[in-house]
Amino acid sequence: MAALNNLQQTTLLAKYRVHFAGHSQHAKMDGNALALSLYRGLKNVIKDLLAGQEEWKTFEELQDRSSRPDARLQARKIEKEQETRTRAAPPVRTEMKPAFDPKPAFTPRPAFTPATRGTPPTAPCPFPPASGHAGATPMELDS
Repeated sequence: MAALNNLQQTTLLAKYRVHFAGHSQHAKMDGNALALSLYRGLKNVIKDLLAGQEEWKTFEELQDRSSRPDARLQARKIEKEQETRTRAAPPVRTEMKPAFDPKPAFTPRPAFTPATRGTPPTAPCPFPPASGHAGATPMELDS
């Protein structure tokens, strides 16, 4: 019975009712006591919506009346999510991209001329000396 009194609706009413039914079968309670336990565990928003309706008299009436506002709230939640997705959609691009990019993807390296042939490079060699590459090392360029 303590488990029944501590049970709270946190998601859909249908899930709450399944858990409630599982716990209520072990409790020796009549319809009115079951209705009060079910009502205590409902979400506050459902209780607020039930307050504006005619008072329920039986456990079955409470189940029926509480399922209608819960279904409306769930439908409205889905509606809001769809509205948010529609508003948040990125704008459709209508501009066309050029068939080719007029800027080159890289800057071409100047060709060696007879006057520059044989001069050391201006930047350190990217290969480590241990690789067997015979290019200049940073130490050689500093001297």
